[in-house]
Amino acid sequence: IEFKRTGCDILKARLIGSSSGERAVLPSVGVLPSEPGVSYSWDIGYENSSGTFISIIPAPLTGKDVSYDFSFNPNIPEYKVILTVVDQNKVCKNSDVTSTTIKVGNIKADLKARYDGSCSNPLVTFINESSPASLAFGPTSFRWDIQGNIFVNGVSDLLSYRFPGDGTYKAKLRLDDPNFCNNGDEIELDVFILPDVVASLSPLGQVCIDRNTGKAKVEFIGGGGPNIKWKFLDNLDVTIGTAIGTKTTFEFITPGDYKIELDVSGPPSCPDNDVKPFDLKVFNTPVANFSFSTPQENTPVQFTNLSDNLSLSQRTFLWDFRDGETASDVNPSHIFTFSRRNEVKLLTVDKVSGCRDSIVRNVFSKVVPLVNIPNAFTPLEPTNKTFGIIGYGIISVDLKIYNRWGVKVFDSETSRFKNWDGTYNGQLQPMDVYTYIAQVSFSDGESQTLKGEVTLIR
Repeated sequence: IEFKRTGCDILKARLIGSSSGERAVLPSVGVLPSEPGVSYSWDIGYENSSGTFISIIPAPLTGKDVSYDFSFNPNIPEYKVILTVVDQNKVCKNSDVTSTTIKVGNIKADLKARYDGSCSNPLVTFINESSPASLAFGPTSFRWDIQGNIFVNGVSDLLSYRFPGDGTYKAKLRLDDPNFCNNGDEIELDVFILPDVVASLSPLGQVCIDRNTGKAKVEFIGGGGPNIKWKFLDNLDVTIGTAIGTKTTFEFITPGDYKIELDVSGPPSCPDNDVKPFDLKVFNTPVANFSFSTPQENTPVQFTNLSDNLSLSQRTFLWDFRDGETASDVNPSHIFTFSRRNEVKLLTVDKVSGCRDSIVRNVFSKVVPLVNIPNAFTPLEPTNKTFGIIGYGIISVDLKIYNRWGVKVFDSETSRFKNWDGTYNGQLQPMDVYTYIAQVSFSDGESQTLKGEVTLIR
């Protein structure tokens, strides 16, 4: 007989018969069909004080698989179920009788337990806080199952157990006392042995307010434990927001100093926690802007920086003229190589916060290819120290210079300089007249070969 308890005052038993003496295998749905030639008869009742069986059902139940609802009766300490099986297929013994008892009660124990100890300490004390309705527990009413180790004790007995190391474990407390109708019930505890909780935050430091939205929307990630509470405070320690969870997003609309307070704790059974404040600076983002002079033929374009807070101590600037040339001046000027629309970009960066902004403007340039070749230079003077091909619309120059004996004293292809400084093999050459040949390529696709003489004066 297999029975299943559905309550402490009513017991619904599923009675399973078998003619082979083995436990029947039940299908997942429905009732097993009777075997041909086999009958089952179930009688349910109790034995009185003289041992006489008293049936409590008007007629025996039939069928191989039956059920019956047992009600609690204080005058009946236990019920008796008798199964009679008759098998017409057997030649010798064709019948058999078996019985079992079922105890139905209304005294139920309330199972409750916890454990005490630091999450980082593998030595844990288990505390049984179960309580009965009206009957006291005995010294062996409970069984603890911890990692397959069985401990039998009473409700008031403390149990200490050392786990092997960090991890999440299970501990089961089982009621093992037939005096209670829910005998066999058990509860399970999750036991956490974890490193000490340490609050951590990402990102740290400072953030920038987006000048388009007027907000600094920041996603924060907290760590150090499974339970994380957030508190956002301004520079007066006034709470401006709270959140719960590993990740949270907060929007700052005013620059200044803020504090993010993290309260990180372990699992519910762990008393460890860490409360730590983190400082955060919120900065305004600089606004990049500039204007430029009206483009004129073969004339440098003058740029005027209109970015906010134009202080060299607060900002750095990077100009990109989109022709391979850059500048870091506040207000640079630039000669373009091509006649075209140039998408000039200005990047401004705050030195303190690192906040940055950029702007791109179209600057139209007018360039007419033109060269201007000096006929002398003075390497030892403060000005006019080198010789080279200068002009407008020049893309590349291949310059070679020879002395009067035909020795090549300079070649722009092999030198790291574009212009000649008057030296050869590290030695300043004598004052003399030198011959040059230059192959010049222009931005309009044309090229020109230039030949002439230049005087080195010293």
